[in-house]
Amino acid sequence: MAKAFLGQELVIKMENKVGGGAEVYELISETGVNVVATWGYSQGEDAILLIITDDNETAKNKLDSHQVRWEERDVVLTELENKPGAFHKVLKSMADAEINVDYAYATAATRRWSLVVLQTSNNEKAVEVISD
Repeated sequence: MAKAFLGQELVIKMENKVGGGAEVYELISETGVNVVATWGYSQGEDAILLIITDDNETAKNKLDSHQVRWEERDVVLTELENKPGAFHKVLKSMADAEINVDYAYATAATRRWSLVVLQTSNNEKAVEVISD
């Protein structure tokens, strides 16, 4: 069905201001770290950025050096075929296993494959269920 593994996302909570996100992504890009997937949204006076990179340690060091507060959160990274119904199968298998999805975001990495980031009620079990 799909390939799933545990990963970590960087969660950045910052003031919701024009250009704030651009500042964060500029810092990350200056290190040569690639942003693999991302999701951002506003929540009142705050902006929340969820970022998957190919090198969190380097990104965290750069953010630290510019006093950008972050936290790292475990997530399920899922590679699945980029075709109709693929994500439904993942969600259905997790529902059948009584795993709740707190949130999900995705990127169509290629025409053939998508990367879906999931935060669930049981990430370890989700990896097993998705990978079966």
